[in-house]
Amino acid sequence: MLYSFGSICLGSLLVAFVQVLQFLVRQIRGSSDNRGNGLLLCCADCILSCIESLLRYFNKWAFIYVGIYGYTYFEAGKNVMALFNARGWNIIIQDDLVNNCLFLVCLVIGLLTGGTGLLLQIINEERFEVFGDAQLLSFLLGFLIGFLLSSTMMGVVSSAFHSVIVLFCEAPMEFRSNHPTLHSKLLHEYTRSGRIPVASVILV
Repeated sequence: MLYSFGSICLGSLLVAFVQVLQFLVRQIRGSSDNRGNGLLLCCADCILSCIESLLRYFNKWAFIYVGIYGYTYFEAGKNVMALFNARGWNIIIQDDLVNNCLFLVCLVIGLLTGGTGLLLQIINEERFEVFGDAQLLSFLLGFLIGFLLSSTMMGVVSSAFHSVIVLFCEAPMEFRSNHPTLHSKLLHEYTRSGRIPVASVILV
């Protein structure tokens, strides 16, 4: 909020601008005045969706540099992508499955809290008589609370993970000097597939 608020706002504004364009295109597609331009509007919607996905992906890595070094938004994005290209780490960031795993964790937590809400409704059934479908409402309410709260918590875990990737890629020698055991474990995991050469990881 003090040092990087402008860069964060700029990255979010770019995504919001593309989303507004998407909304306008979809409104035009659904209107009755759409006279034979369906294919063109469909292509525009697809292109805007791709641009939005790229911006969100770009923001994820650029915000790390913004937070750590205080770079401007565009400077941070350019530097982090140049770092990955120079080290040959594009394959690693493309194979990032952490967000999928965290989503599954949030989904499981949501189901558990939804089940807890359903169990409370069954135990205290008389208190929920005013609602039409009390069991479904209890499950959905518990699911939403658990899913949203866990998503917020897992967002911190995801950001920490991506920060570790950036910092390990940028300064592996410093990491090896201060934490040799963890460095060797990470180096082994990143290079055991053979797709990432050891030299690209250990060179400063």
